[in-house]
Amino acid sequence: MKTLAINTASLRAYLNHLTALQPKLDHLLTKVRGSPKPEVVHQTRVTLRQIRTALYLAKLSDKSLAIGKIDLELKSLSSALSDLRELNVAIQNAKIFHVTIPQQELKLQRARRKIKVKLNRQRQIKILRKLTHFTQKIKLDPALELKKGLKGLRKKMKPLLHHAVSSDEKTHQFRLKMKKVRYSLEMINCPQAKLVELQRHLGRVCDLASLERFSGKNEEIEKQKEKEKLKAESLAPKAIKHTLKLLKYDAHP
Repeated sequence: MKTLAINTASLRAYLNHLTALQPKLDHLLTKVRGSPKPEVVHQTRVTLRQIRTALYLAKLSDKSLAIGKIDLELKSLSSALSDLRELNVAIQNAKIFHVTIPQQELKLQRARRKIKVKLNRQRQIKILRKLTHFTQKIKLDPALELKKGLKGLRKKMKPLLHHAVSSDEKTHQFRLKMKKVRYSLEMINCPQAKLVELQRHLGRVCDLASLERFSGKNEEIEKQKEKEKLKAESLAPKAIKHTLKLLKYDAHP
């Protein structure tokens, strides 16, 4: 199995991705403010997660970079969208399992109101300016070495080999960590199908757990959730070992 070749092309790909994500986020935030449709909410949260991962990878590459404030802003935006996203997915799954969500319309109204309160045009402009400034800064940063960042990522991945997909909360945290790895690799044009497949099953577990929080415990939902957990548990070791081997990169100038 080949390892990653970390070179100037990797850094160029990283910077191109980070630069392209910013107008995409601007467009999505504008759309979600006007009409928070399910797919728009989902794409906005994915884009926010990708940008936060890019900042995280930059920080691993150069410890002197200050990302705390801007990351907190992005996390706050994602949090404002999370209630509506979880509710949208729960409503879709409720139809499949023939269960009801009490006070569904009221909960939708509250979730949409939360977005309007938390997200305004002034805040959007401020965050995008900070992102632009950060991107310009790291383009000129002589200490930004992606091989350091990916080495740090590999170090943080090792404990995941022993991470059990047990409780819903542990599954959720495991999923977040694997997303960070997946998006980091995608930032340097190295997508990994094994990570995508693992994330799909972990996401399914989290979606079903979310449905139960809204509708209550259900035997059929529990059975399906356990099936997804077993599938994720069987995929996780191979996906993690594959990625750890991949991150034993070759450093080329």
